[in-house]
Amino acid sequence: MLINMNKISPIHLLTYSAIILLFIAFIGCNGKKPQAEVQESESMATSVYLDAHTHIASPALLTAKGQLNAPGAPPTSAQELIDSFLTVSGSKKAIVLSSAYIWATVDTVTSSQSSAQQLTDVQYENNFTAEQCNLYPDQLIPFLGVDPLEDYAISEIDRCVDSLGMQGLKLHFANSAVDLSDDVQLEQIKAVMNRSVYHKLPCLIHFGEPGHDDDFNVNQMQIFIDSILTRISGLCISFAHSTGFDCFPDPTSSTFSMLTDADNTNQILQENKIFVDISAVFRGDIIDGACPITAANLENFSNLIENWGVDRVFWGSDNIIGYLDSTYKYWPMEIDDWNTIAANQGTEFLQLSKE
Repeated sequence: MLINMNKISPIHLLTYSAIILLFIAFIGCNGKKPQAEVQESESMATSVYLDAHTHIASPALLTAKGQLNAPGAPPTSAQELIDSFLTVSGSKKAIVLSSAYIWATVDTVTSSQSSAQQLTDVQYENNFTAEQCNLYPDQLIPFLGVDPLEDYAISEIDRCVDSLGMQGLKLHFANSAVDLSDDVQLEQIKAVMNRSVYHKLPCLIHFGEPGHDDDFNVNQMQIFIDSILTRISGLCISFAHSTGFDCFPDPTSSTFSMLTDADNTNQILQENKIFVDISAVFRGDIIDGACPITAANLENFSNLIENWGVDRVFWGSDNIIGYLDSTYKYWPMEIDDWNTIAANQGTEFLQLSKE
């Protein structure tokens, strides 16, 4: 029906206009937030800027361990790492951890290997990691690897920084069989940590040791806090797997809680740059033998990370196929918490301001 506007009184015209405006408002909003605002606050990020825990290994190392071409073995090239993991997670950058320290472990070293040969192998592996990362310098950040208990640890750190330009340090206390209750070993660890400060190296430490009982790991963390974290200034450390090695049963919850409590009360520790990554903690239904992902573990995780602060947490794949999907599946915290972690570029940890 057509309406003759010339015959409508001013009062009727105002009435019609008000009805039209209300109808438009109802269609446009219908009592809901605009779609863009809903997306911003309620959608989980589907990519992670920094994969803070990846590995590559040379074919020579994997052959020595009998793992060449084995399922779950680390990539043997930067291109394979990018194709298999960074592309999947949408990551723009990745920390790439050298596996050089493995050449000093018992299951790799043969009885006939000399100390000189071991050093040669360690240097070869660090060279390999640096060379592969240099192929993609805008994406891959090379961390050298060394057994901190070996006599050559300090000189190898110096060589990798000065000659290879490696940008961080990886220590694996479990594989290196570190025991901080041994005074000699404790002094060796102190020397390595002081060297990382000298070079302004961020350090990723695998701290938890699954081969020991809970008391051992708790005791080790207490010594590390008392003798290193609260004694040495200028440290920049990320604890792999949130100080543990798997999910969130004890001892991970105990050692992480200890770290959080100390961080809240000690000024030197607060001035240091301390982070954790959540690599492998959601792998329960991906890898056989991993701890189960239970409601109690997820609640424990949430409480620990909330107390620690999501701005000091990194996500890492640890070269686990499907780990990002598993993180989405089991994420127990707020979506905004996940988005904060996913957007973390690692600038403070990587000490990019020094450049």
